[in-house]
Amino acid sequence: SISPVYSRHSCDYCGVGEDLVANDIKVVLIRNYVCHDDIGNYIPSSAFHSSVFVYTLRSNCWTEIAGGYPYQEGRNYSGYHTLNRHAYSEGIFYRVFDNYSRYVVAFDMGSHVFHKIDYPSGGSWYNCTLSTYRDSIALFNGEFADCLRPVDVWLLRRKNDGGEREWGWSRHSIPWPFSGRAVVMGYWKDDQVIAETSSGQLVLLD
Repeated sequence: SISPVYSRHSCDYCGVGEDLVANDIKVVLIRNYVCHDDIGNYIPSSAFHSSVFVYTLRSNCWTEIAGGYPYQEGRNYSGYHTLNRHAYSEGIFYRVFDNYSRYVVAFDMGSHVFHKIDYPSGGSWYNCTLSTYRDSIALFNGEFADCLRPVDVWLLRRKNDGGEREWGWSRHSIPWPFSGRAVVMGYWKDDQVIAETSSGQLVLLD
């Protein structure tokens, strides 16, 4: 791989999905760097593109994507997240980025093209979760405090218009019968939502 001058590997973000056109399984890897000049001074990582590589199962090889990752201002911190930050649906891999600017990035496994999807307006995006819900990519709102506040779920809708993809969000609310603080972990099946309470218990809401 090609790294910026005076840089070292910082962290990776990976996703796996199917290329529906080629009928093949692929892995996308976004590689970030920590950069310094020749006397050791830190250089903001936004000055460099993150590298992007795609592994193709059938050919058993990695390919570097020209131009790297296009959205530098939203790269995540290098720490690990315990919440679900990614999802896959219909040939597209999705990931949440919420460092400086908050958005969802969509990577087309067939064309190897990135798309930036802004968060819906409103809602609490601290500890938000990306998952699937009712056959759609879903963004669950973050930590909520009590049973008086429902769980907001934003469903992502896609349409093709003149060859260009357009995304939009539709809001749904799920009543929450439990008291105390909790964080939605994701969607299970048949309209069942999994959350973790402040006491460390997992609860299943049907």
